[in-house]
Amino acid sequence: MEKQQYVFKLNVQPHILKKYSEQTLFKEFIPNKIFNTFNNLHTRVDIGNKTLNFQIQRDYNDILESEEYKSLISKTDKFANEYKQITFNYQNKGNISYSKEFLEEHEKLMELRKELIAQFSVLTYAGKQYKSSETNQSIEEEYQFQIESKVGIGLDHIKRVQKIKMYAKHLAMLDNEDIIIDYDYETELLKIPDVNQVSAVDFAKDIERKINKQKDEVSDITINPVYENLVLDTTERTKSLEIIVVYPNGTDEELDILLKAASMTGSREARSEFLAPNDESNNKFLENTQKLAEPPGGKGYLRDVKNQGKSIINIEQTTIKTITSTSVTTILGDK
Repeated sequence: MEKQQYVFKLNVQPHILKKYSEQTLFKEFIPNKIFNTFNNLHTRVDIGNKTLNFQIQRDYNDILESEEYKSLISKTDKFANEYKQITFNYQNKGNISYSKEFLEEHEKLMELRKELIAQFSVLTYAGKQYKSSETNQSIEEEYQFQIESKVGIGLDHIKRVQKIKMYAKHLAMLDNEDIIIDYDYETELLKIPDVNQVSAVDFAKDIERKINKQKDEVSDITINPVYENLVLDTTERTKSLEIIVVYPNGTDEELDILLKAASMTGSREARSEFLAPNDESNNKFLENTQKLAEPPGGKGYLRDVKNQGKSIINIEQTTIKTITSTSVTTILGDK
């Protein structure tokens, strides 16, 4: 049976690359690290001479149980009750007053929300799942007040978090699904079959977290998508871009201008920030800067692209490389 697989690149830090031979590192240490990680989690792992595959379970309860989710929900609950009092004040007295503390907390909470979505990319779909009327009703029932659109600051955040809360709870009720991940020793490519690439990205992040929890000689690996088409969320007001690449694990022929910086310095990551010229239009700047990010992105070395510290890779519209292969359901010992 054929299946579509999203392709991700596993990379190790430069000091590890220099310490071990290619044979030892890529055909022994890394496969053994993956095997031990998931074997310790009582997960099926089939290991062969050239490839291995392992089973990972899609369990959306991980979102509800994460510290990031709990923190956002707890702090937003408190914030929503403060917003409720401001609304009551407007409805009773006709004036709107936001305290300095309220405004500062609003900024912090927006950042927490973005950080949660960055960790669990599937939550990007939350905003599209519910009509405005459904969200408003849910908020009014939970917090026991009537929404007043004229009390504007904070309302959008509360609505967005309410959708995240509703969607996360919906996901957690779905049946767990087992996914078989393939890893190729020579190419260092992970192949993740899934219904959509946003979920595949979440799987890659989860695999990376689980592997890095196993503290041994091969520590702090990264797993990055192999991009075919990179889409960035930029506007005419985007005046700076930060491109982050990891140390290249391939040959010198793979290096481009950004990867050379990481290679020459032995850095585990290289961050290059580009500032737009003082021009009326930034279109050319954005176009040319994105072109710099595309070569490492196509090789699995692009860690992120940021604007003012925030990731701007549009994971829904971006295209991650896929391959079609035959499902692996048997022991891989003969491979």
